[in-house]
Amino acid sequence: MRHLETSWDLLDQARAGAEPAQAALAQRYAPALQAYFRRRGVDAHQAEDLSQVTLIELFGGALEQADPRRGSFRSLLGTLAFRVWRAELRRRGAQKRGGGEAPLALEQDVPAPDEASGFDQEWFARLLELALTRLADEHPSYYDAIDACVVRGQPQAEAAAALGCALQDVRNRVHRGRRKLHAYLAELIAAYAPEPDQHATEVRFLGEALGL
Repeated sequence: MRHLETSWDLLDQARAGAEPAQAALAQRYAPALQAYFRRRGVDAHQAEDLSQVTLIELFGGALEQADPRRGSFRSLLGTLAFRVWRAELRRRGAQKRGGGEAPLALEQDVPAPDEASGFDQEWFARLLELALTRLADEHPSYYDAIDACVVRGQPQAEAAAALGCALQDVRNRVHRGRRKLHAYLAELIAAYAPEPDQHATEVRFLGEALGL
């Protein structure tokens, strides 16, 4: 099993002002943050800017709110991302009304449930991307079968013809690839989930969602 520092390991270091830990947290979560903002209709450049604003808020004081007993680090980031997005909408509204650039006022309230879950969706998608990349590196034949039959929904018979192998080989590769993906995702989630019960819940949820 690969060793990954948990978010809470990095969190303790980042609270102490360790720039490498802050950079590691930013690198770990920036892709999901950018996807969260892109899904809301902004271009890649603006999504990157809003992600940076979110991370600045995190390391500028919000990090002190992070506590495993009060919820996941991801929940804190989701809350911050929602506040940044809502502030951006207010800024756009002010511009349309001719009021110029309004400052980003980040209010201290909780995001709406559907918005809070939006970041979770991007986070899960990011984990799946990482797991698929690892599968491609370590078991390319499994990856090809999973990509064809699970990701793109190609019938197994067609995938077998395209991959130049027997139908039973494709079936075996899909089955084994799913098991590998589930193991990779469990390992990744372990690095992000601070408590064992949370880890088990998220592994089960993601496995069911992906049919693993």
